[in-house]
Order: sequence, then structure tokens, then C-alpha cells
Amino acid sequence: EDDDSRDEDEHLPKGLEVETWVPDWASVNLHERLLAEVEVIEAMFPDEVEVLTPDVRKHLQECVEREEISRLNEPLRLEVRQHIDGPRGGKDVIIEFSMPPYYPLHEATLSVRAAHEAEPGGSTRGQ
Repeated sequence: EDDDSRDEDEHLPKGLEVETWVPDWASVNLHERLLAEVEVIEAMFPDEVEVLTPDVRKHLQECVEREEISRLNEPLRLEVRQHIDGPRGGKDVIIEFSMPPYYPLHEATLSVRAAHEAEPGGSTRGQ
């Protein structure tokens, strides 16, 4: 019975061992640049920024240290709380940045939501 369960486990996908497409032009320099841009954002908005995927950041840092290109498909996500001036005092918003591992050659995506709204799929959205 133990042998059968071990054989079964060998066929399950394991974390980063899954086959992943890595472009020929990908380089560790792209990871360095992405991490440097995040550091600039953190320096500009130290009290307003939060890294939403610290595990992805750590992975990219380790890739840079080992001089290896990341095979992880998950984007590095962070959000910045900001106030936009406007009528009736303006609006507090959250800007979420989602940067793929080969950013800036692959485009980042941005989303903006009111600060009082929950994250997408949250219970306070639309109330």
C-alpha cells in the first residue's frame, strides 16, 4: 500500500518543477530592475505601500543572488494608498500594481479602487 501511494505522489505536480515557458531574452537583469523599482516606490511612499506577494519578492531576490532566471509565473503585486484631490475633498484610493516576472518587457497591470472597498471578491465591494 505504501509503494502505491509513493507512486501516486510522484505524478503530482511539485511547486516550481512544473514546465514553464521562459523567453530567450529573459535575464536576471529584469528581476534586478523590477526589485529596484519596488524599492523606489517603497522609498517614495514608506507608509502607504504594501507588498501583497512577499513570497514572490523573496523568490526574485533569491534568483538575483543565484544569478538564475525565474521560472515562476506569479506576478509581484503591491498596493499603494493615495489621496486624489477633487470635488468634496477628493477620494482615497488604492492603486494595485501587478508586475510579471519579466517586467518591464511584459507590461504591468494597474487597478484602482476606492480605499473603503474590499479587495476584488471582498464582501464590502458595491455596498
